[in-house]
Amino acid sequence: MKLLTATEKYIEMKRSLGVSNKWGAGMLRAFSRQIGDASIRSVSKANVLRFLDLGRTSDVTWMVKYRKLKAFFEYWIARGEMAELPMPRPKATAGRPAVAPYIYSVSDMRRLLWGTCLMHHLASRAVDPPTLRAVLMFLYGTGARIDETLALAKGDVDLRNQTATFRRSSRSTRTIPIGPTLAQWLRAYSVSNSYDAENFFAR
Repeated sequence: MKLLTATEKYIEMKRSLGVSNKWGAGMLRAFSRQIGDASIRSVSKANVLRFLDLGRTSDVTWMVKYRKLKAFFEYWIARGEMAELPMPRPKATAGRPAVAPYIYSVSDMRRLLWGTCLMHHLASRAVDPPTLRAVLMFLYGTGARIDETLALAKGDVDLRNQTATFRRSSRSTRTIPIGPTLAQWLRAYSVSNSYDAENFFAR
């Protein structure tokens, strides 16, 4: 497979999953143009290093480009289009350590949901407690991004079939399953708070 073809297929795959990263797509295309009309199997560590060192970039930008190229090549290695990873040794960068992701436990979520009860005492609250609890449960139960969740229309959440559909555009959508516990929570929310459900699932 040609590198240019592999690049466009990879970018389209990411878009189909709801990932839109113009900077990353532009960077991969710039790399492909630099290599030229070559097979993806022919890409070498020297090619990658030459691209990473091109111009005057900060160590942070260098590492961002490095990680995106690494993910790109790992994708095609998993599909048998490359034999090995053509990545040079990463830079040793000084600075703040990487932030470790925090995984919320069940007890963490219970405390968060309990905390929404305190909103009854806030006269200037922007969202009512039941709706906030529904948003928190949806985020926790699906792993969706906050911008995706807030952009949902009511018809995008199918509680009968237990799915949620995110629509970035008329040509870019993705549908994910909703677990039975979350579906049960959302059903109770829509029944007991039907007016607020309309607000929650409205653009």
